[in-house]
Amino acid sequence: MTKLWRVLACTAALGAIATPAQAALIYNFDLNGSYANSAGPGSIAPNGGSLGASGYTFAANQGLTIGLGGNALTEYAIETRFSFDTTSSYRKVLDFFNRGSDTGLYIYSDRLTFYPAVSGPVVFSVGQLATLRLERSASGQVTGYVDGVQQFSFADTGNLAAFDGTDINLFMDDFATGQGEASSGYVDFVRVFDTASGTIGAIPEPSAWVLLILGFGITGAALRRRRAQLAFA
Repeated sequence: MTKLWRVLACTAALGAIATPAQAALIYNFDLNGSYANSAGPGSIAPNGGSLGASGYTFAANQGLTIGLGGNALTEYAIETRFSFDTTSSYRKVLDFFNRGSDTGLYIYSDRLTFYPAVSGPVVFSVGQLATLRLERSASGQVTGYVDGVQQFSFADTGNLAAFDGTDINLFMDDFATGQGEASSGYVDFVRVFDTASGTIGAIPEPSAWVLLILGFGITGAALRRRRAQLAFA
């Protein structure tokens, strides 16, 4: 292999590093006047509430349901941008067992909390939109983020955050505790990816950009030298 081809091969490898593989977006509900899934088949069902031109407004225990059609979801990333009108005590965000268990993702006194496992710092405020992301990896590691900042992470050895294939219920409390742990609010969008690494329009890390630019610079220099050699040959 010539030096030029070695440089080109290295640059291609750097490009692969700088552009991480994308997971599949399986549900994408923009809620802009429609409940349609722009990522493909599947739907989201309102339990009351009202859909506007830019989002969905709900009272306590109205919320949204994504039907999984019997397909278990054990590795995923879920993103949603929403606000609650009440953030004191427990207010359920995500339910995993068809509303039959108290286990789930909550806001608890302004903290992102996965009950009964772990809680993060104070980050929520009444009426303030925040982007929440919950991931569960293939190994069972569950990580929660708010506005891109990690709030907690734990090993889900008991499959507390695994969907059994029934439904993904958002913003509605379970029947096990009398449905008192819910809030009214507003949601801008809901997205579900099929792996924990899923993002929309992932941006390479700064270090990856440096490597990629360096690789292109080396390739350009090699091509210029090659053309100069041919000109004098």
